[in-house]
Amino acid sequence: MAPTSFDTLGFVRDVLVGTIMLAIVLAFHGICLTRIAFNYELKSRLSFARKRPERVFIHFYLAIMALALVHVAAVVLWALALTLSGLVTDFTQSILFAGSCYTTLGFMENILPAGWRAVAIIMTLSGLFSMAWSTSMMISMTDHFREAWIKKHENLMRRILESEAVDYRPDVKTMAQIADVKNGPKTDHRATIENGGKIDDK
Repeated sequence: MAPTSFDTLGFVRDVLVGTIMLAIVLAFHGICLTRIAFNYELKSRLSFARKRPERVFIHFYLAIMALALVHVAAVVLWALALTLSGLVTDFTQSILFAGSCYTTLGFMENILPAGWRAVAIIMTLSGLFSMAWSTSMMISMTDHFREAWIKKHENLMRRILESEAVDYRPDVKTMAQIADVKNGPKTDHRATIENGGKIDDK
């Protein structure tokens, strides 16, 4: 049986169309991510300024949910492209196939017609880049989440440390540095340390 000849022109067309869709999906993803990150940053800072750190938790979970919905929207974008271009006639099949490629699960066979199979690879690449982008965004958002958690449970942690007789005051070196800043470099640190780590305001 003679080997099938490679359709160079069709492959180039396939990659070109797929790359255009890849750029559209990534641009959409980037716009949504920056908007979500801006809203989260703004609302978190407002919550800290208003002495309501517990609200940061709500903003965090809402932001995570928004990120998940952005990925769902990206799958729908790919499905619309497949359906409107006539590559897949059934929109439900388009959704399932786009989701299979975008999430890299691969639970469906490649249902694209001959000459357009490489689009599935580009759909998978869009999912990989988008997931990585969202993951880095989520990691950056955990800074405010951790700060809010510490502020919310600060009194509880202090009581636990006191009950365990743990000295959570700054160490000797830190107190000596504070004394230098407060009273000048010639301060006798031993008096400060012997005073239980307290600095006189004299």
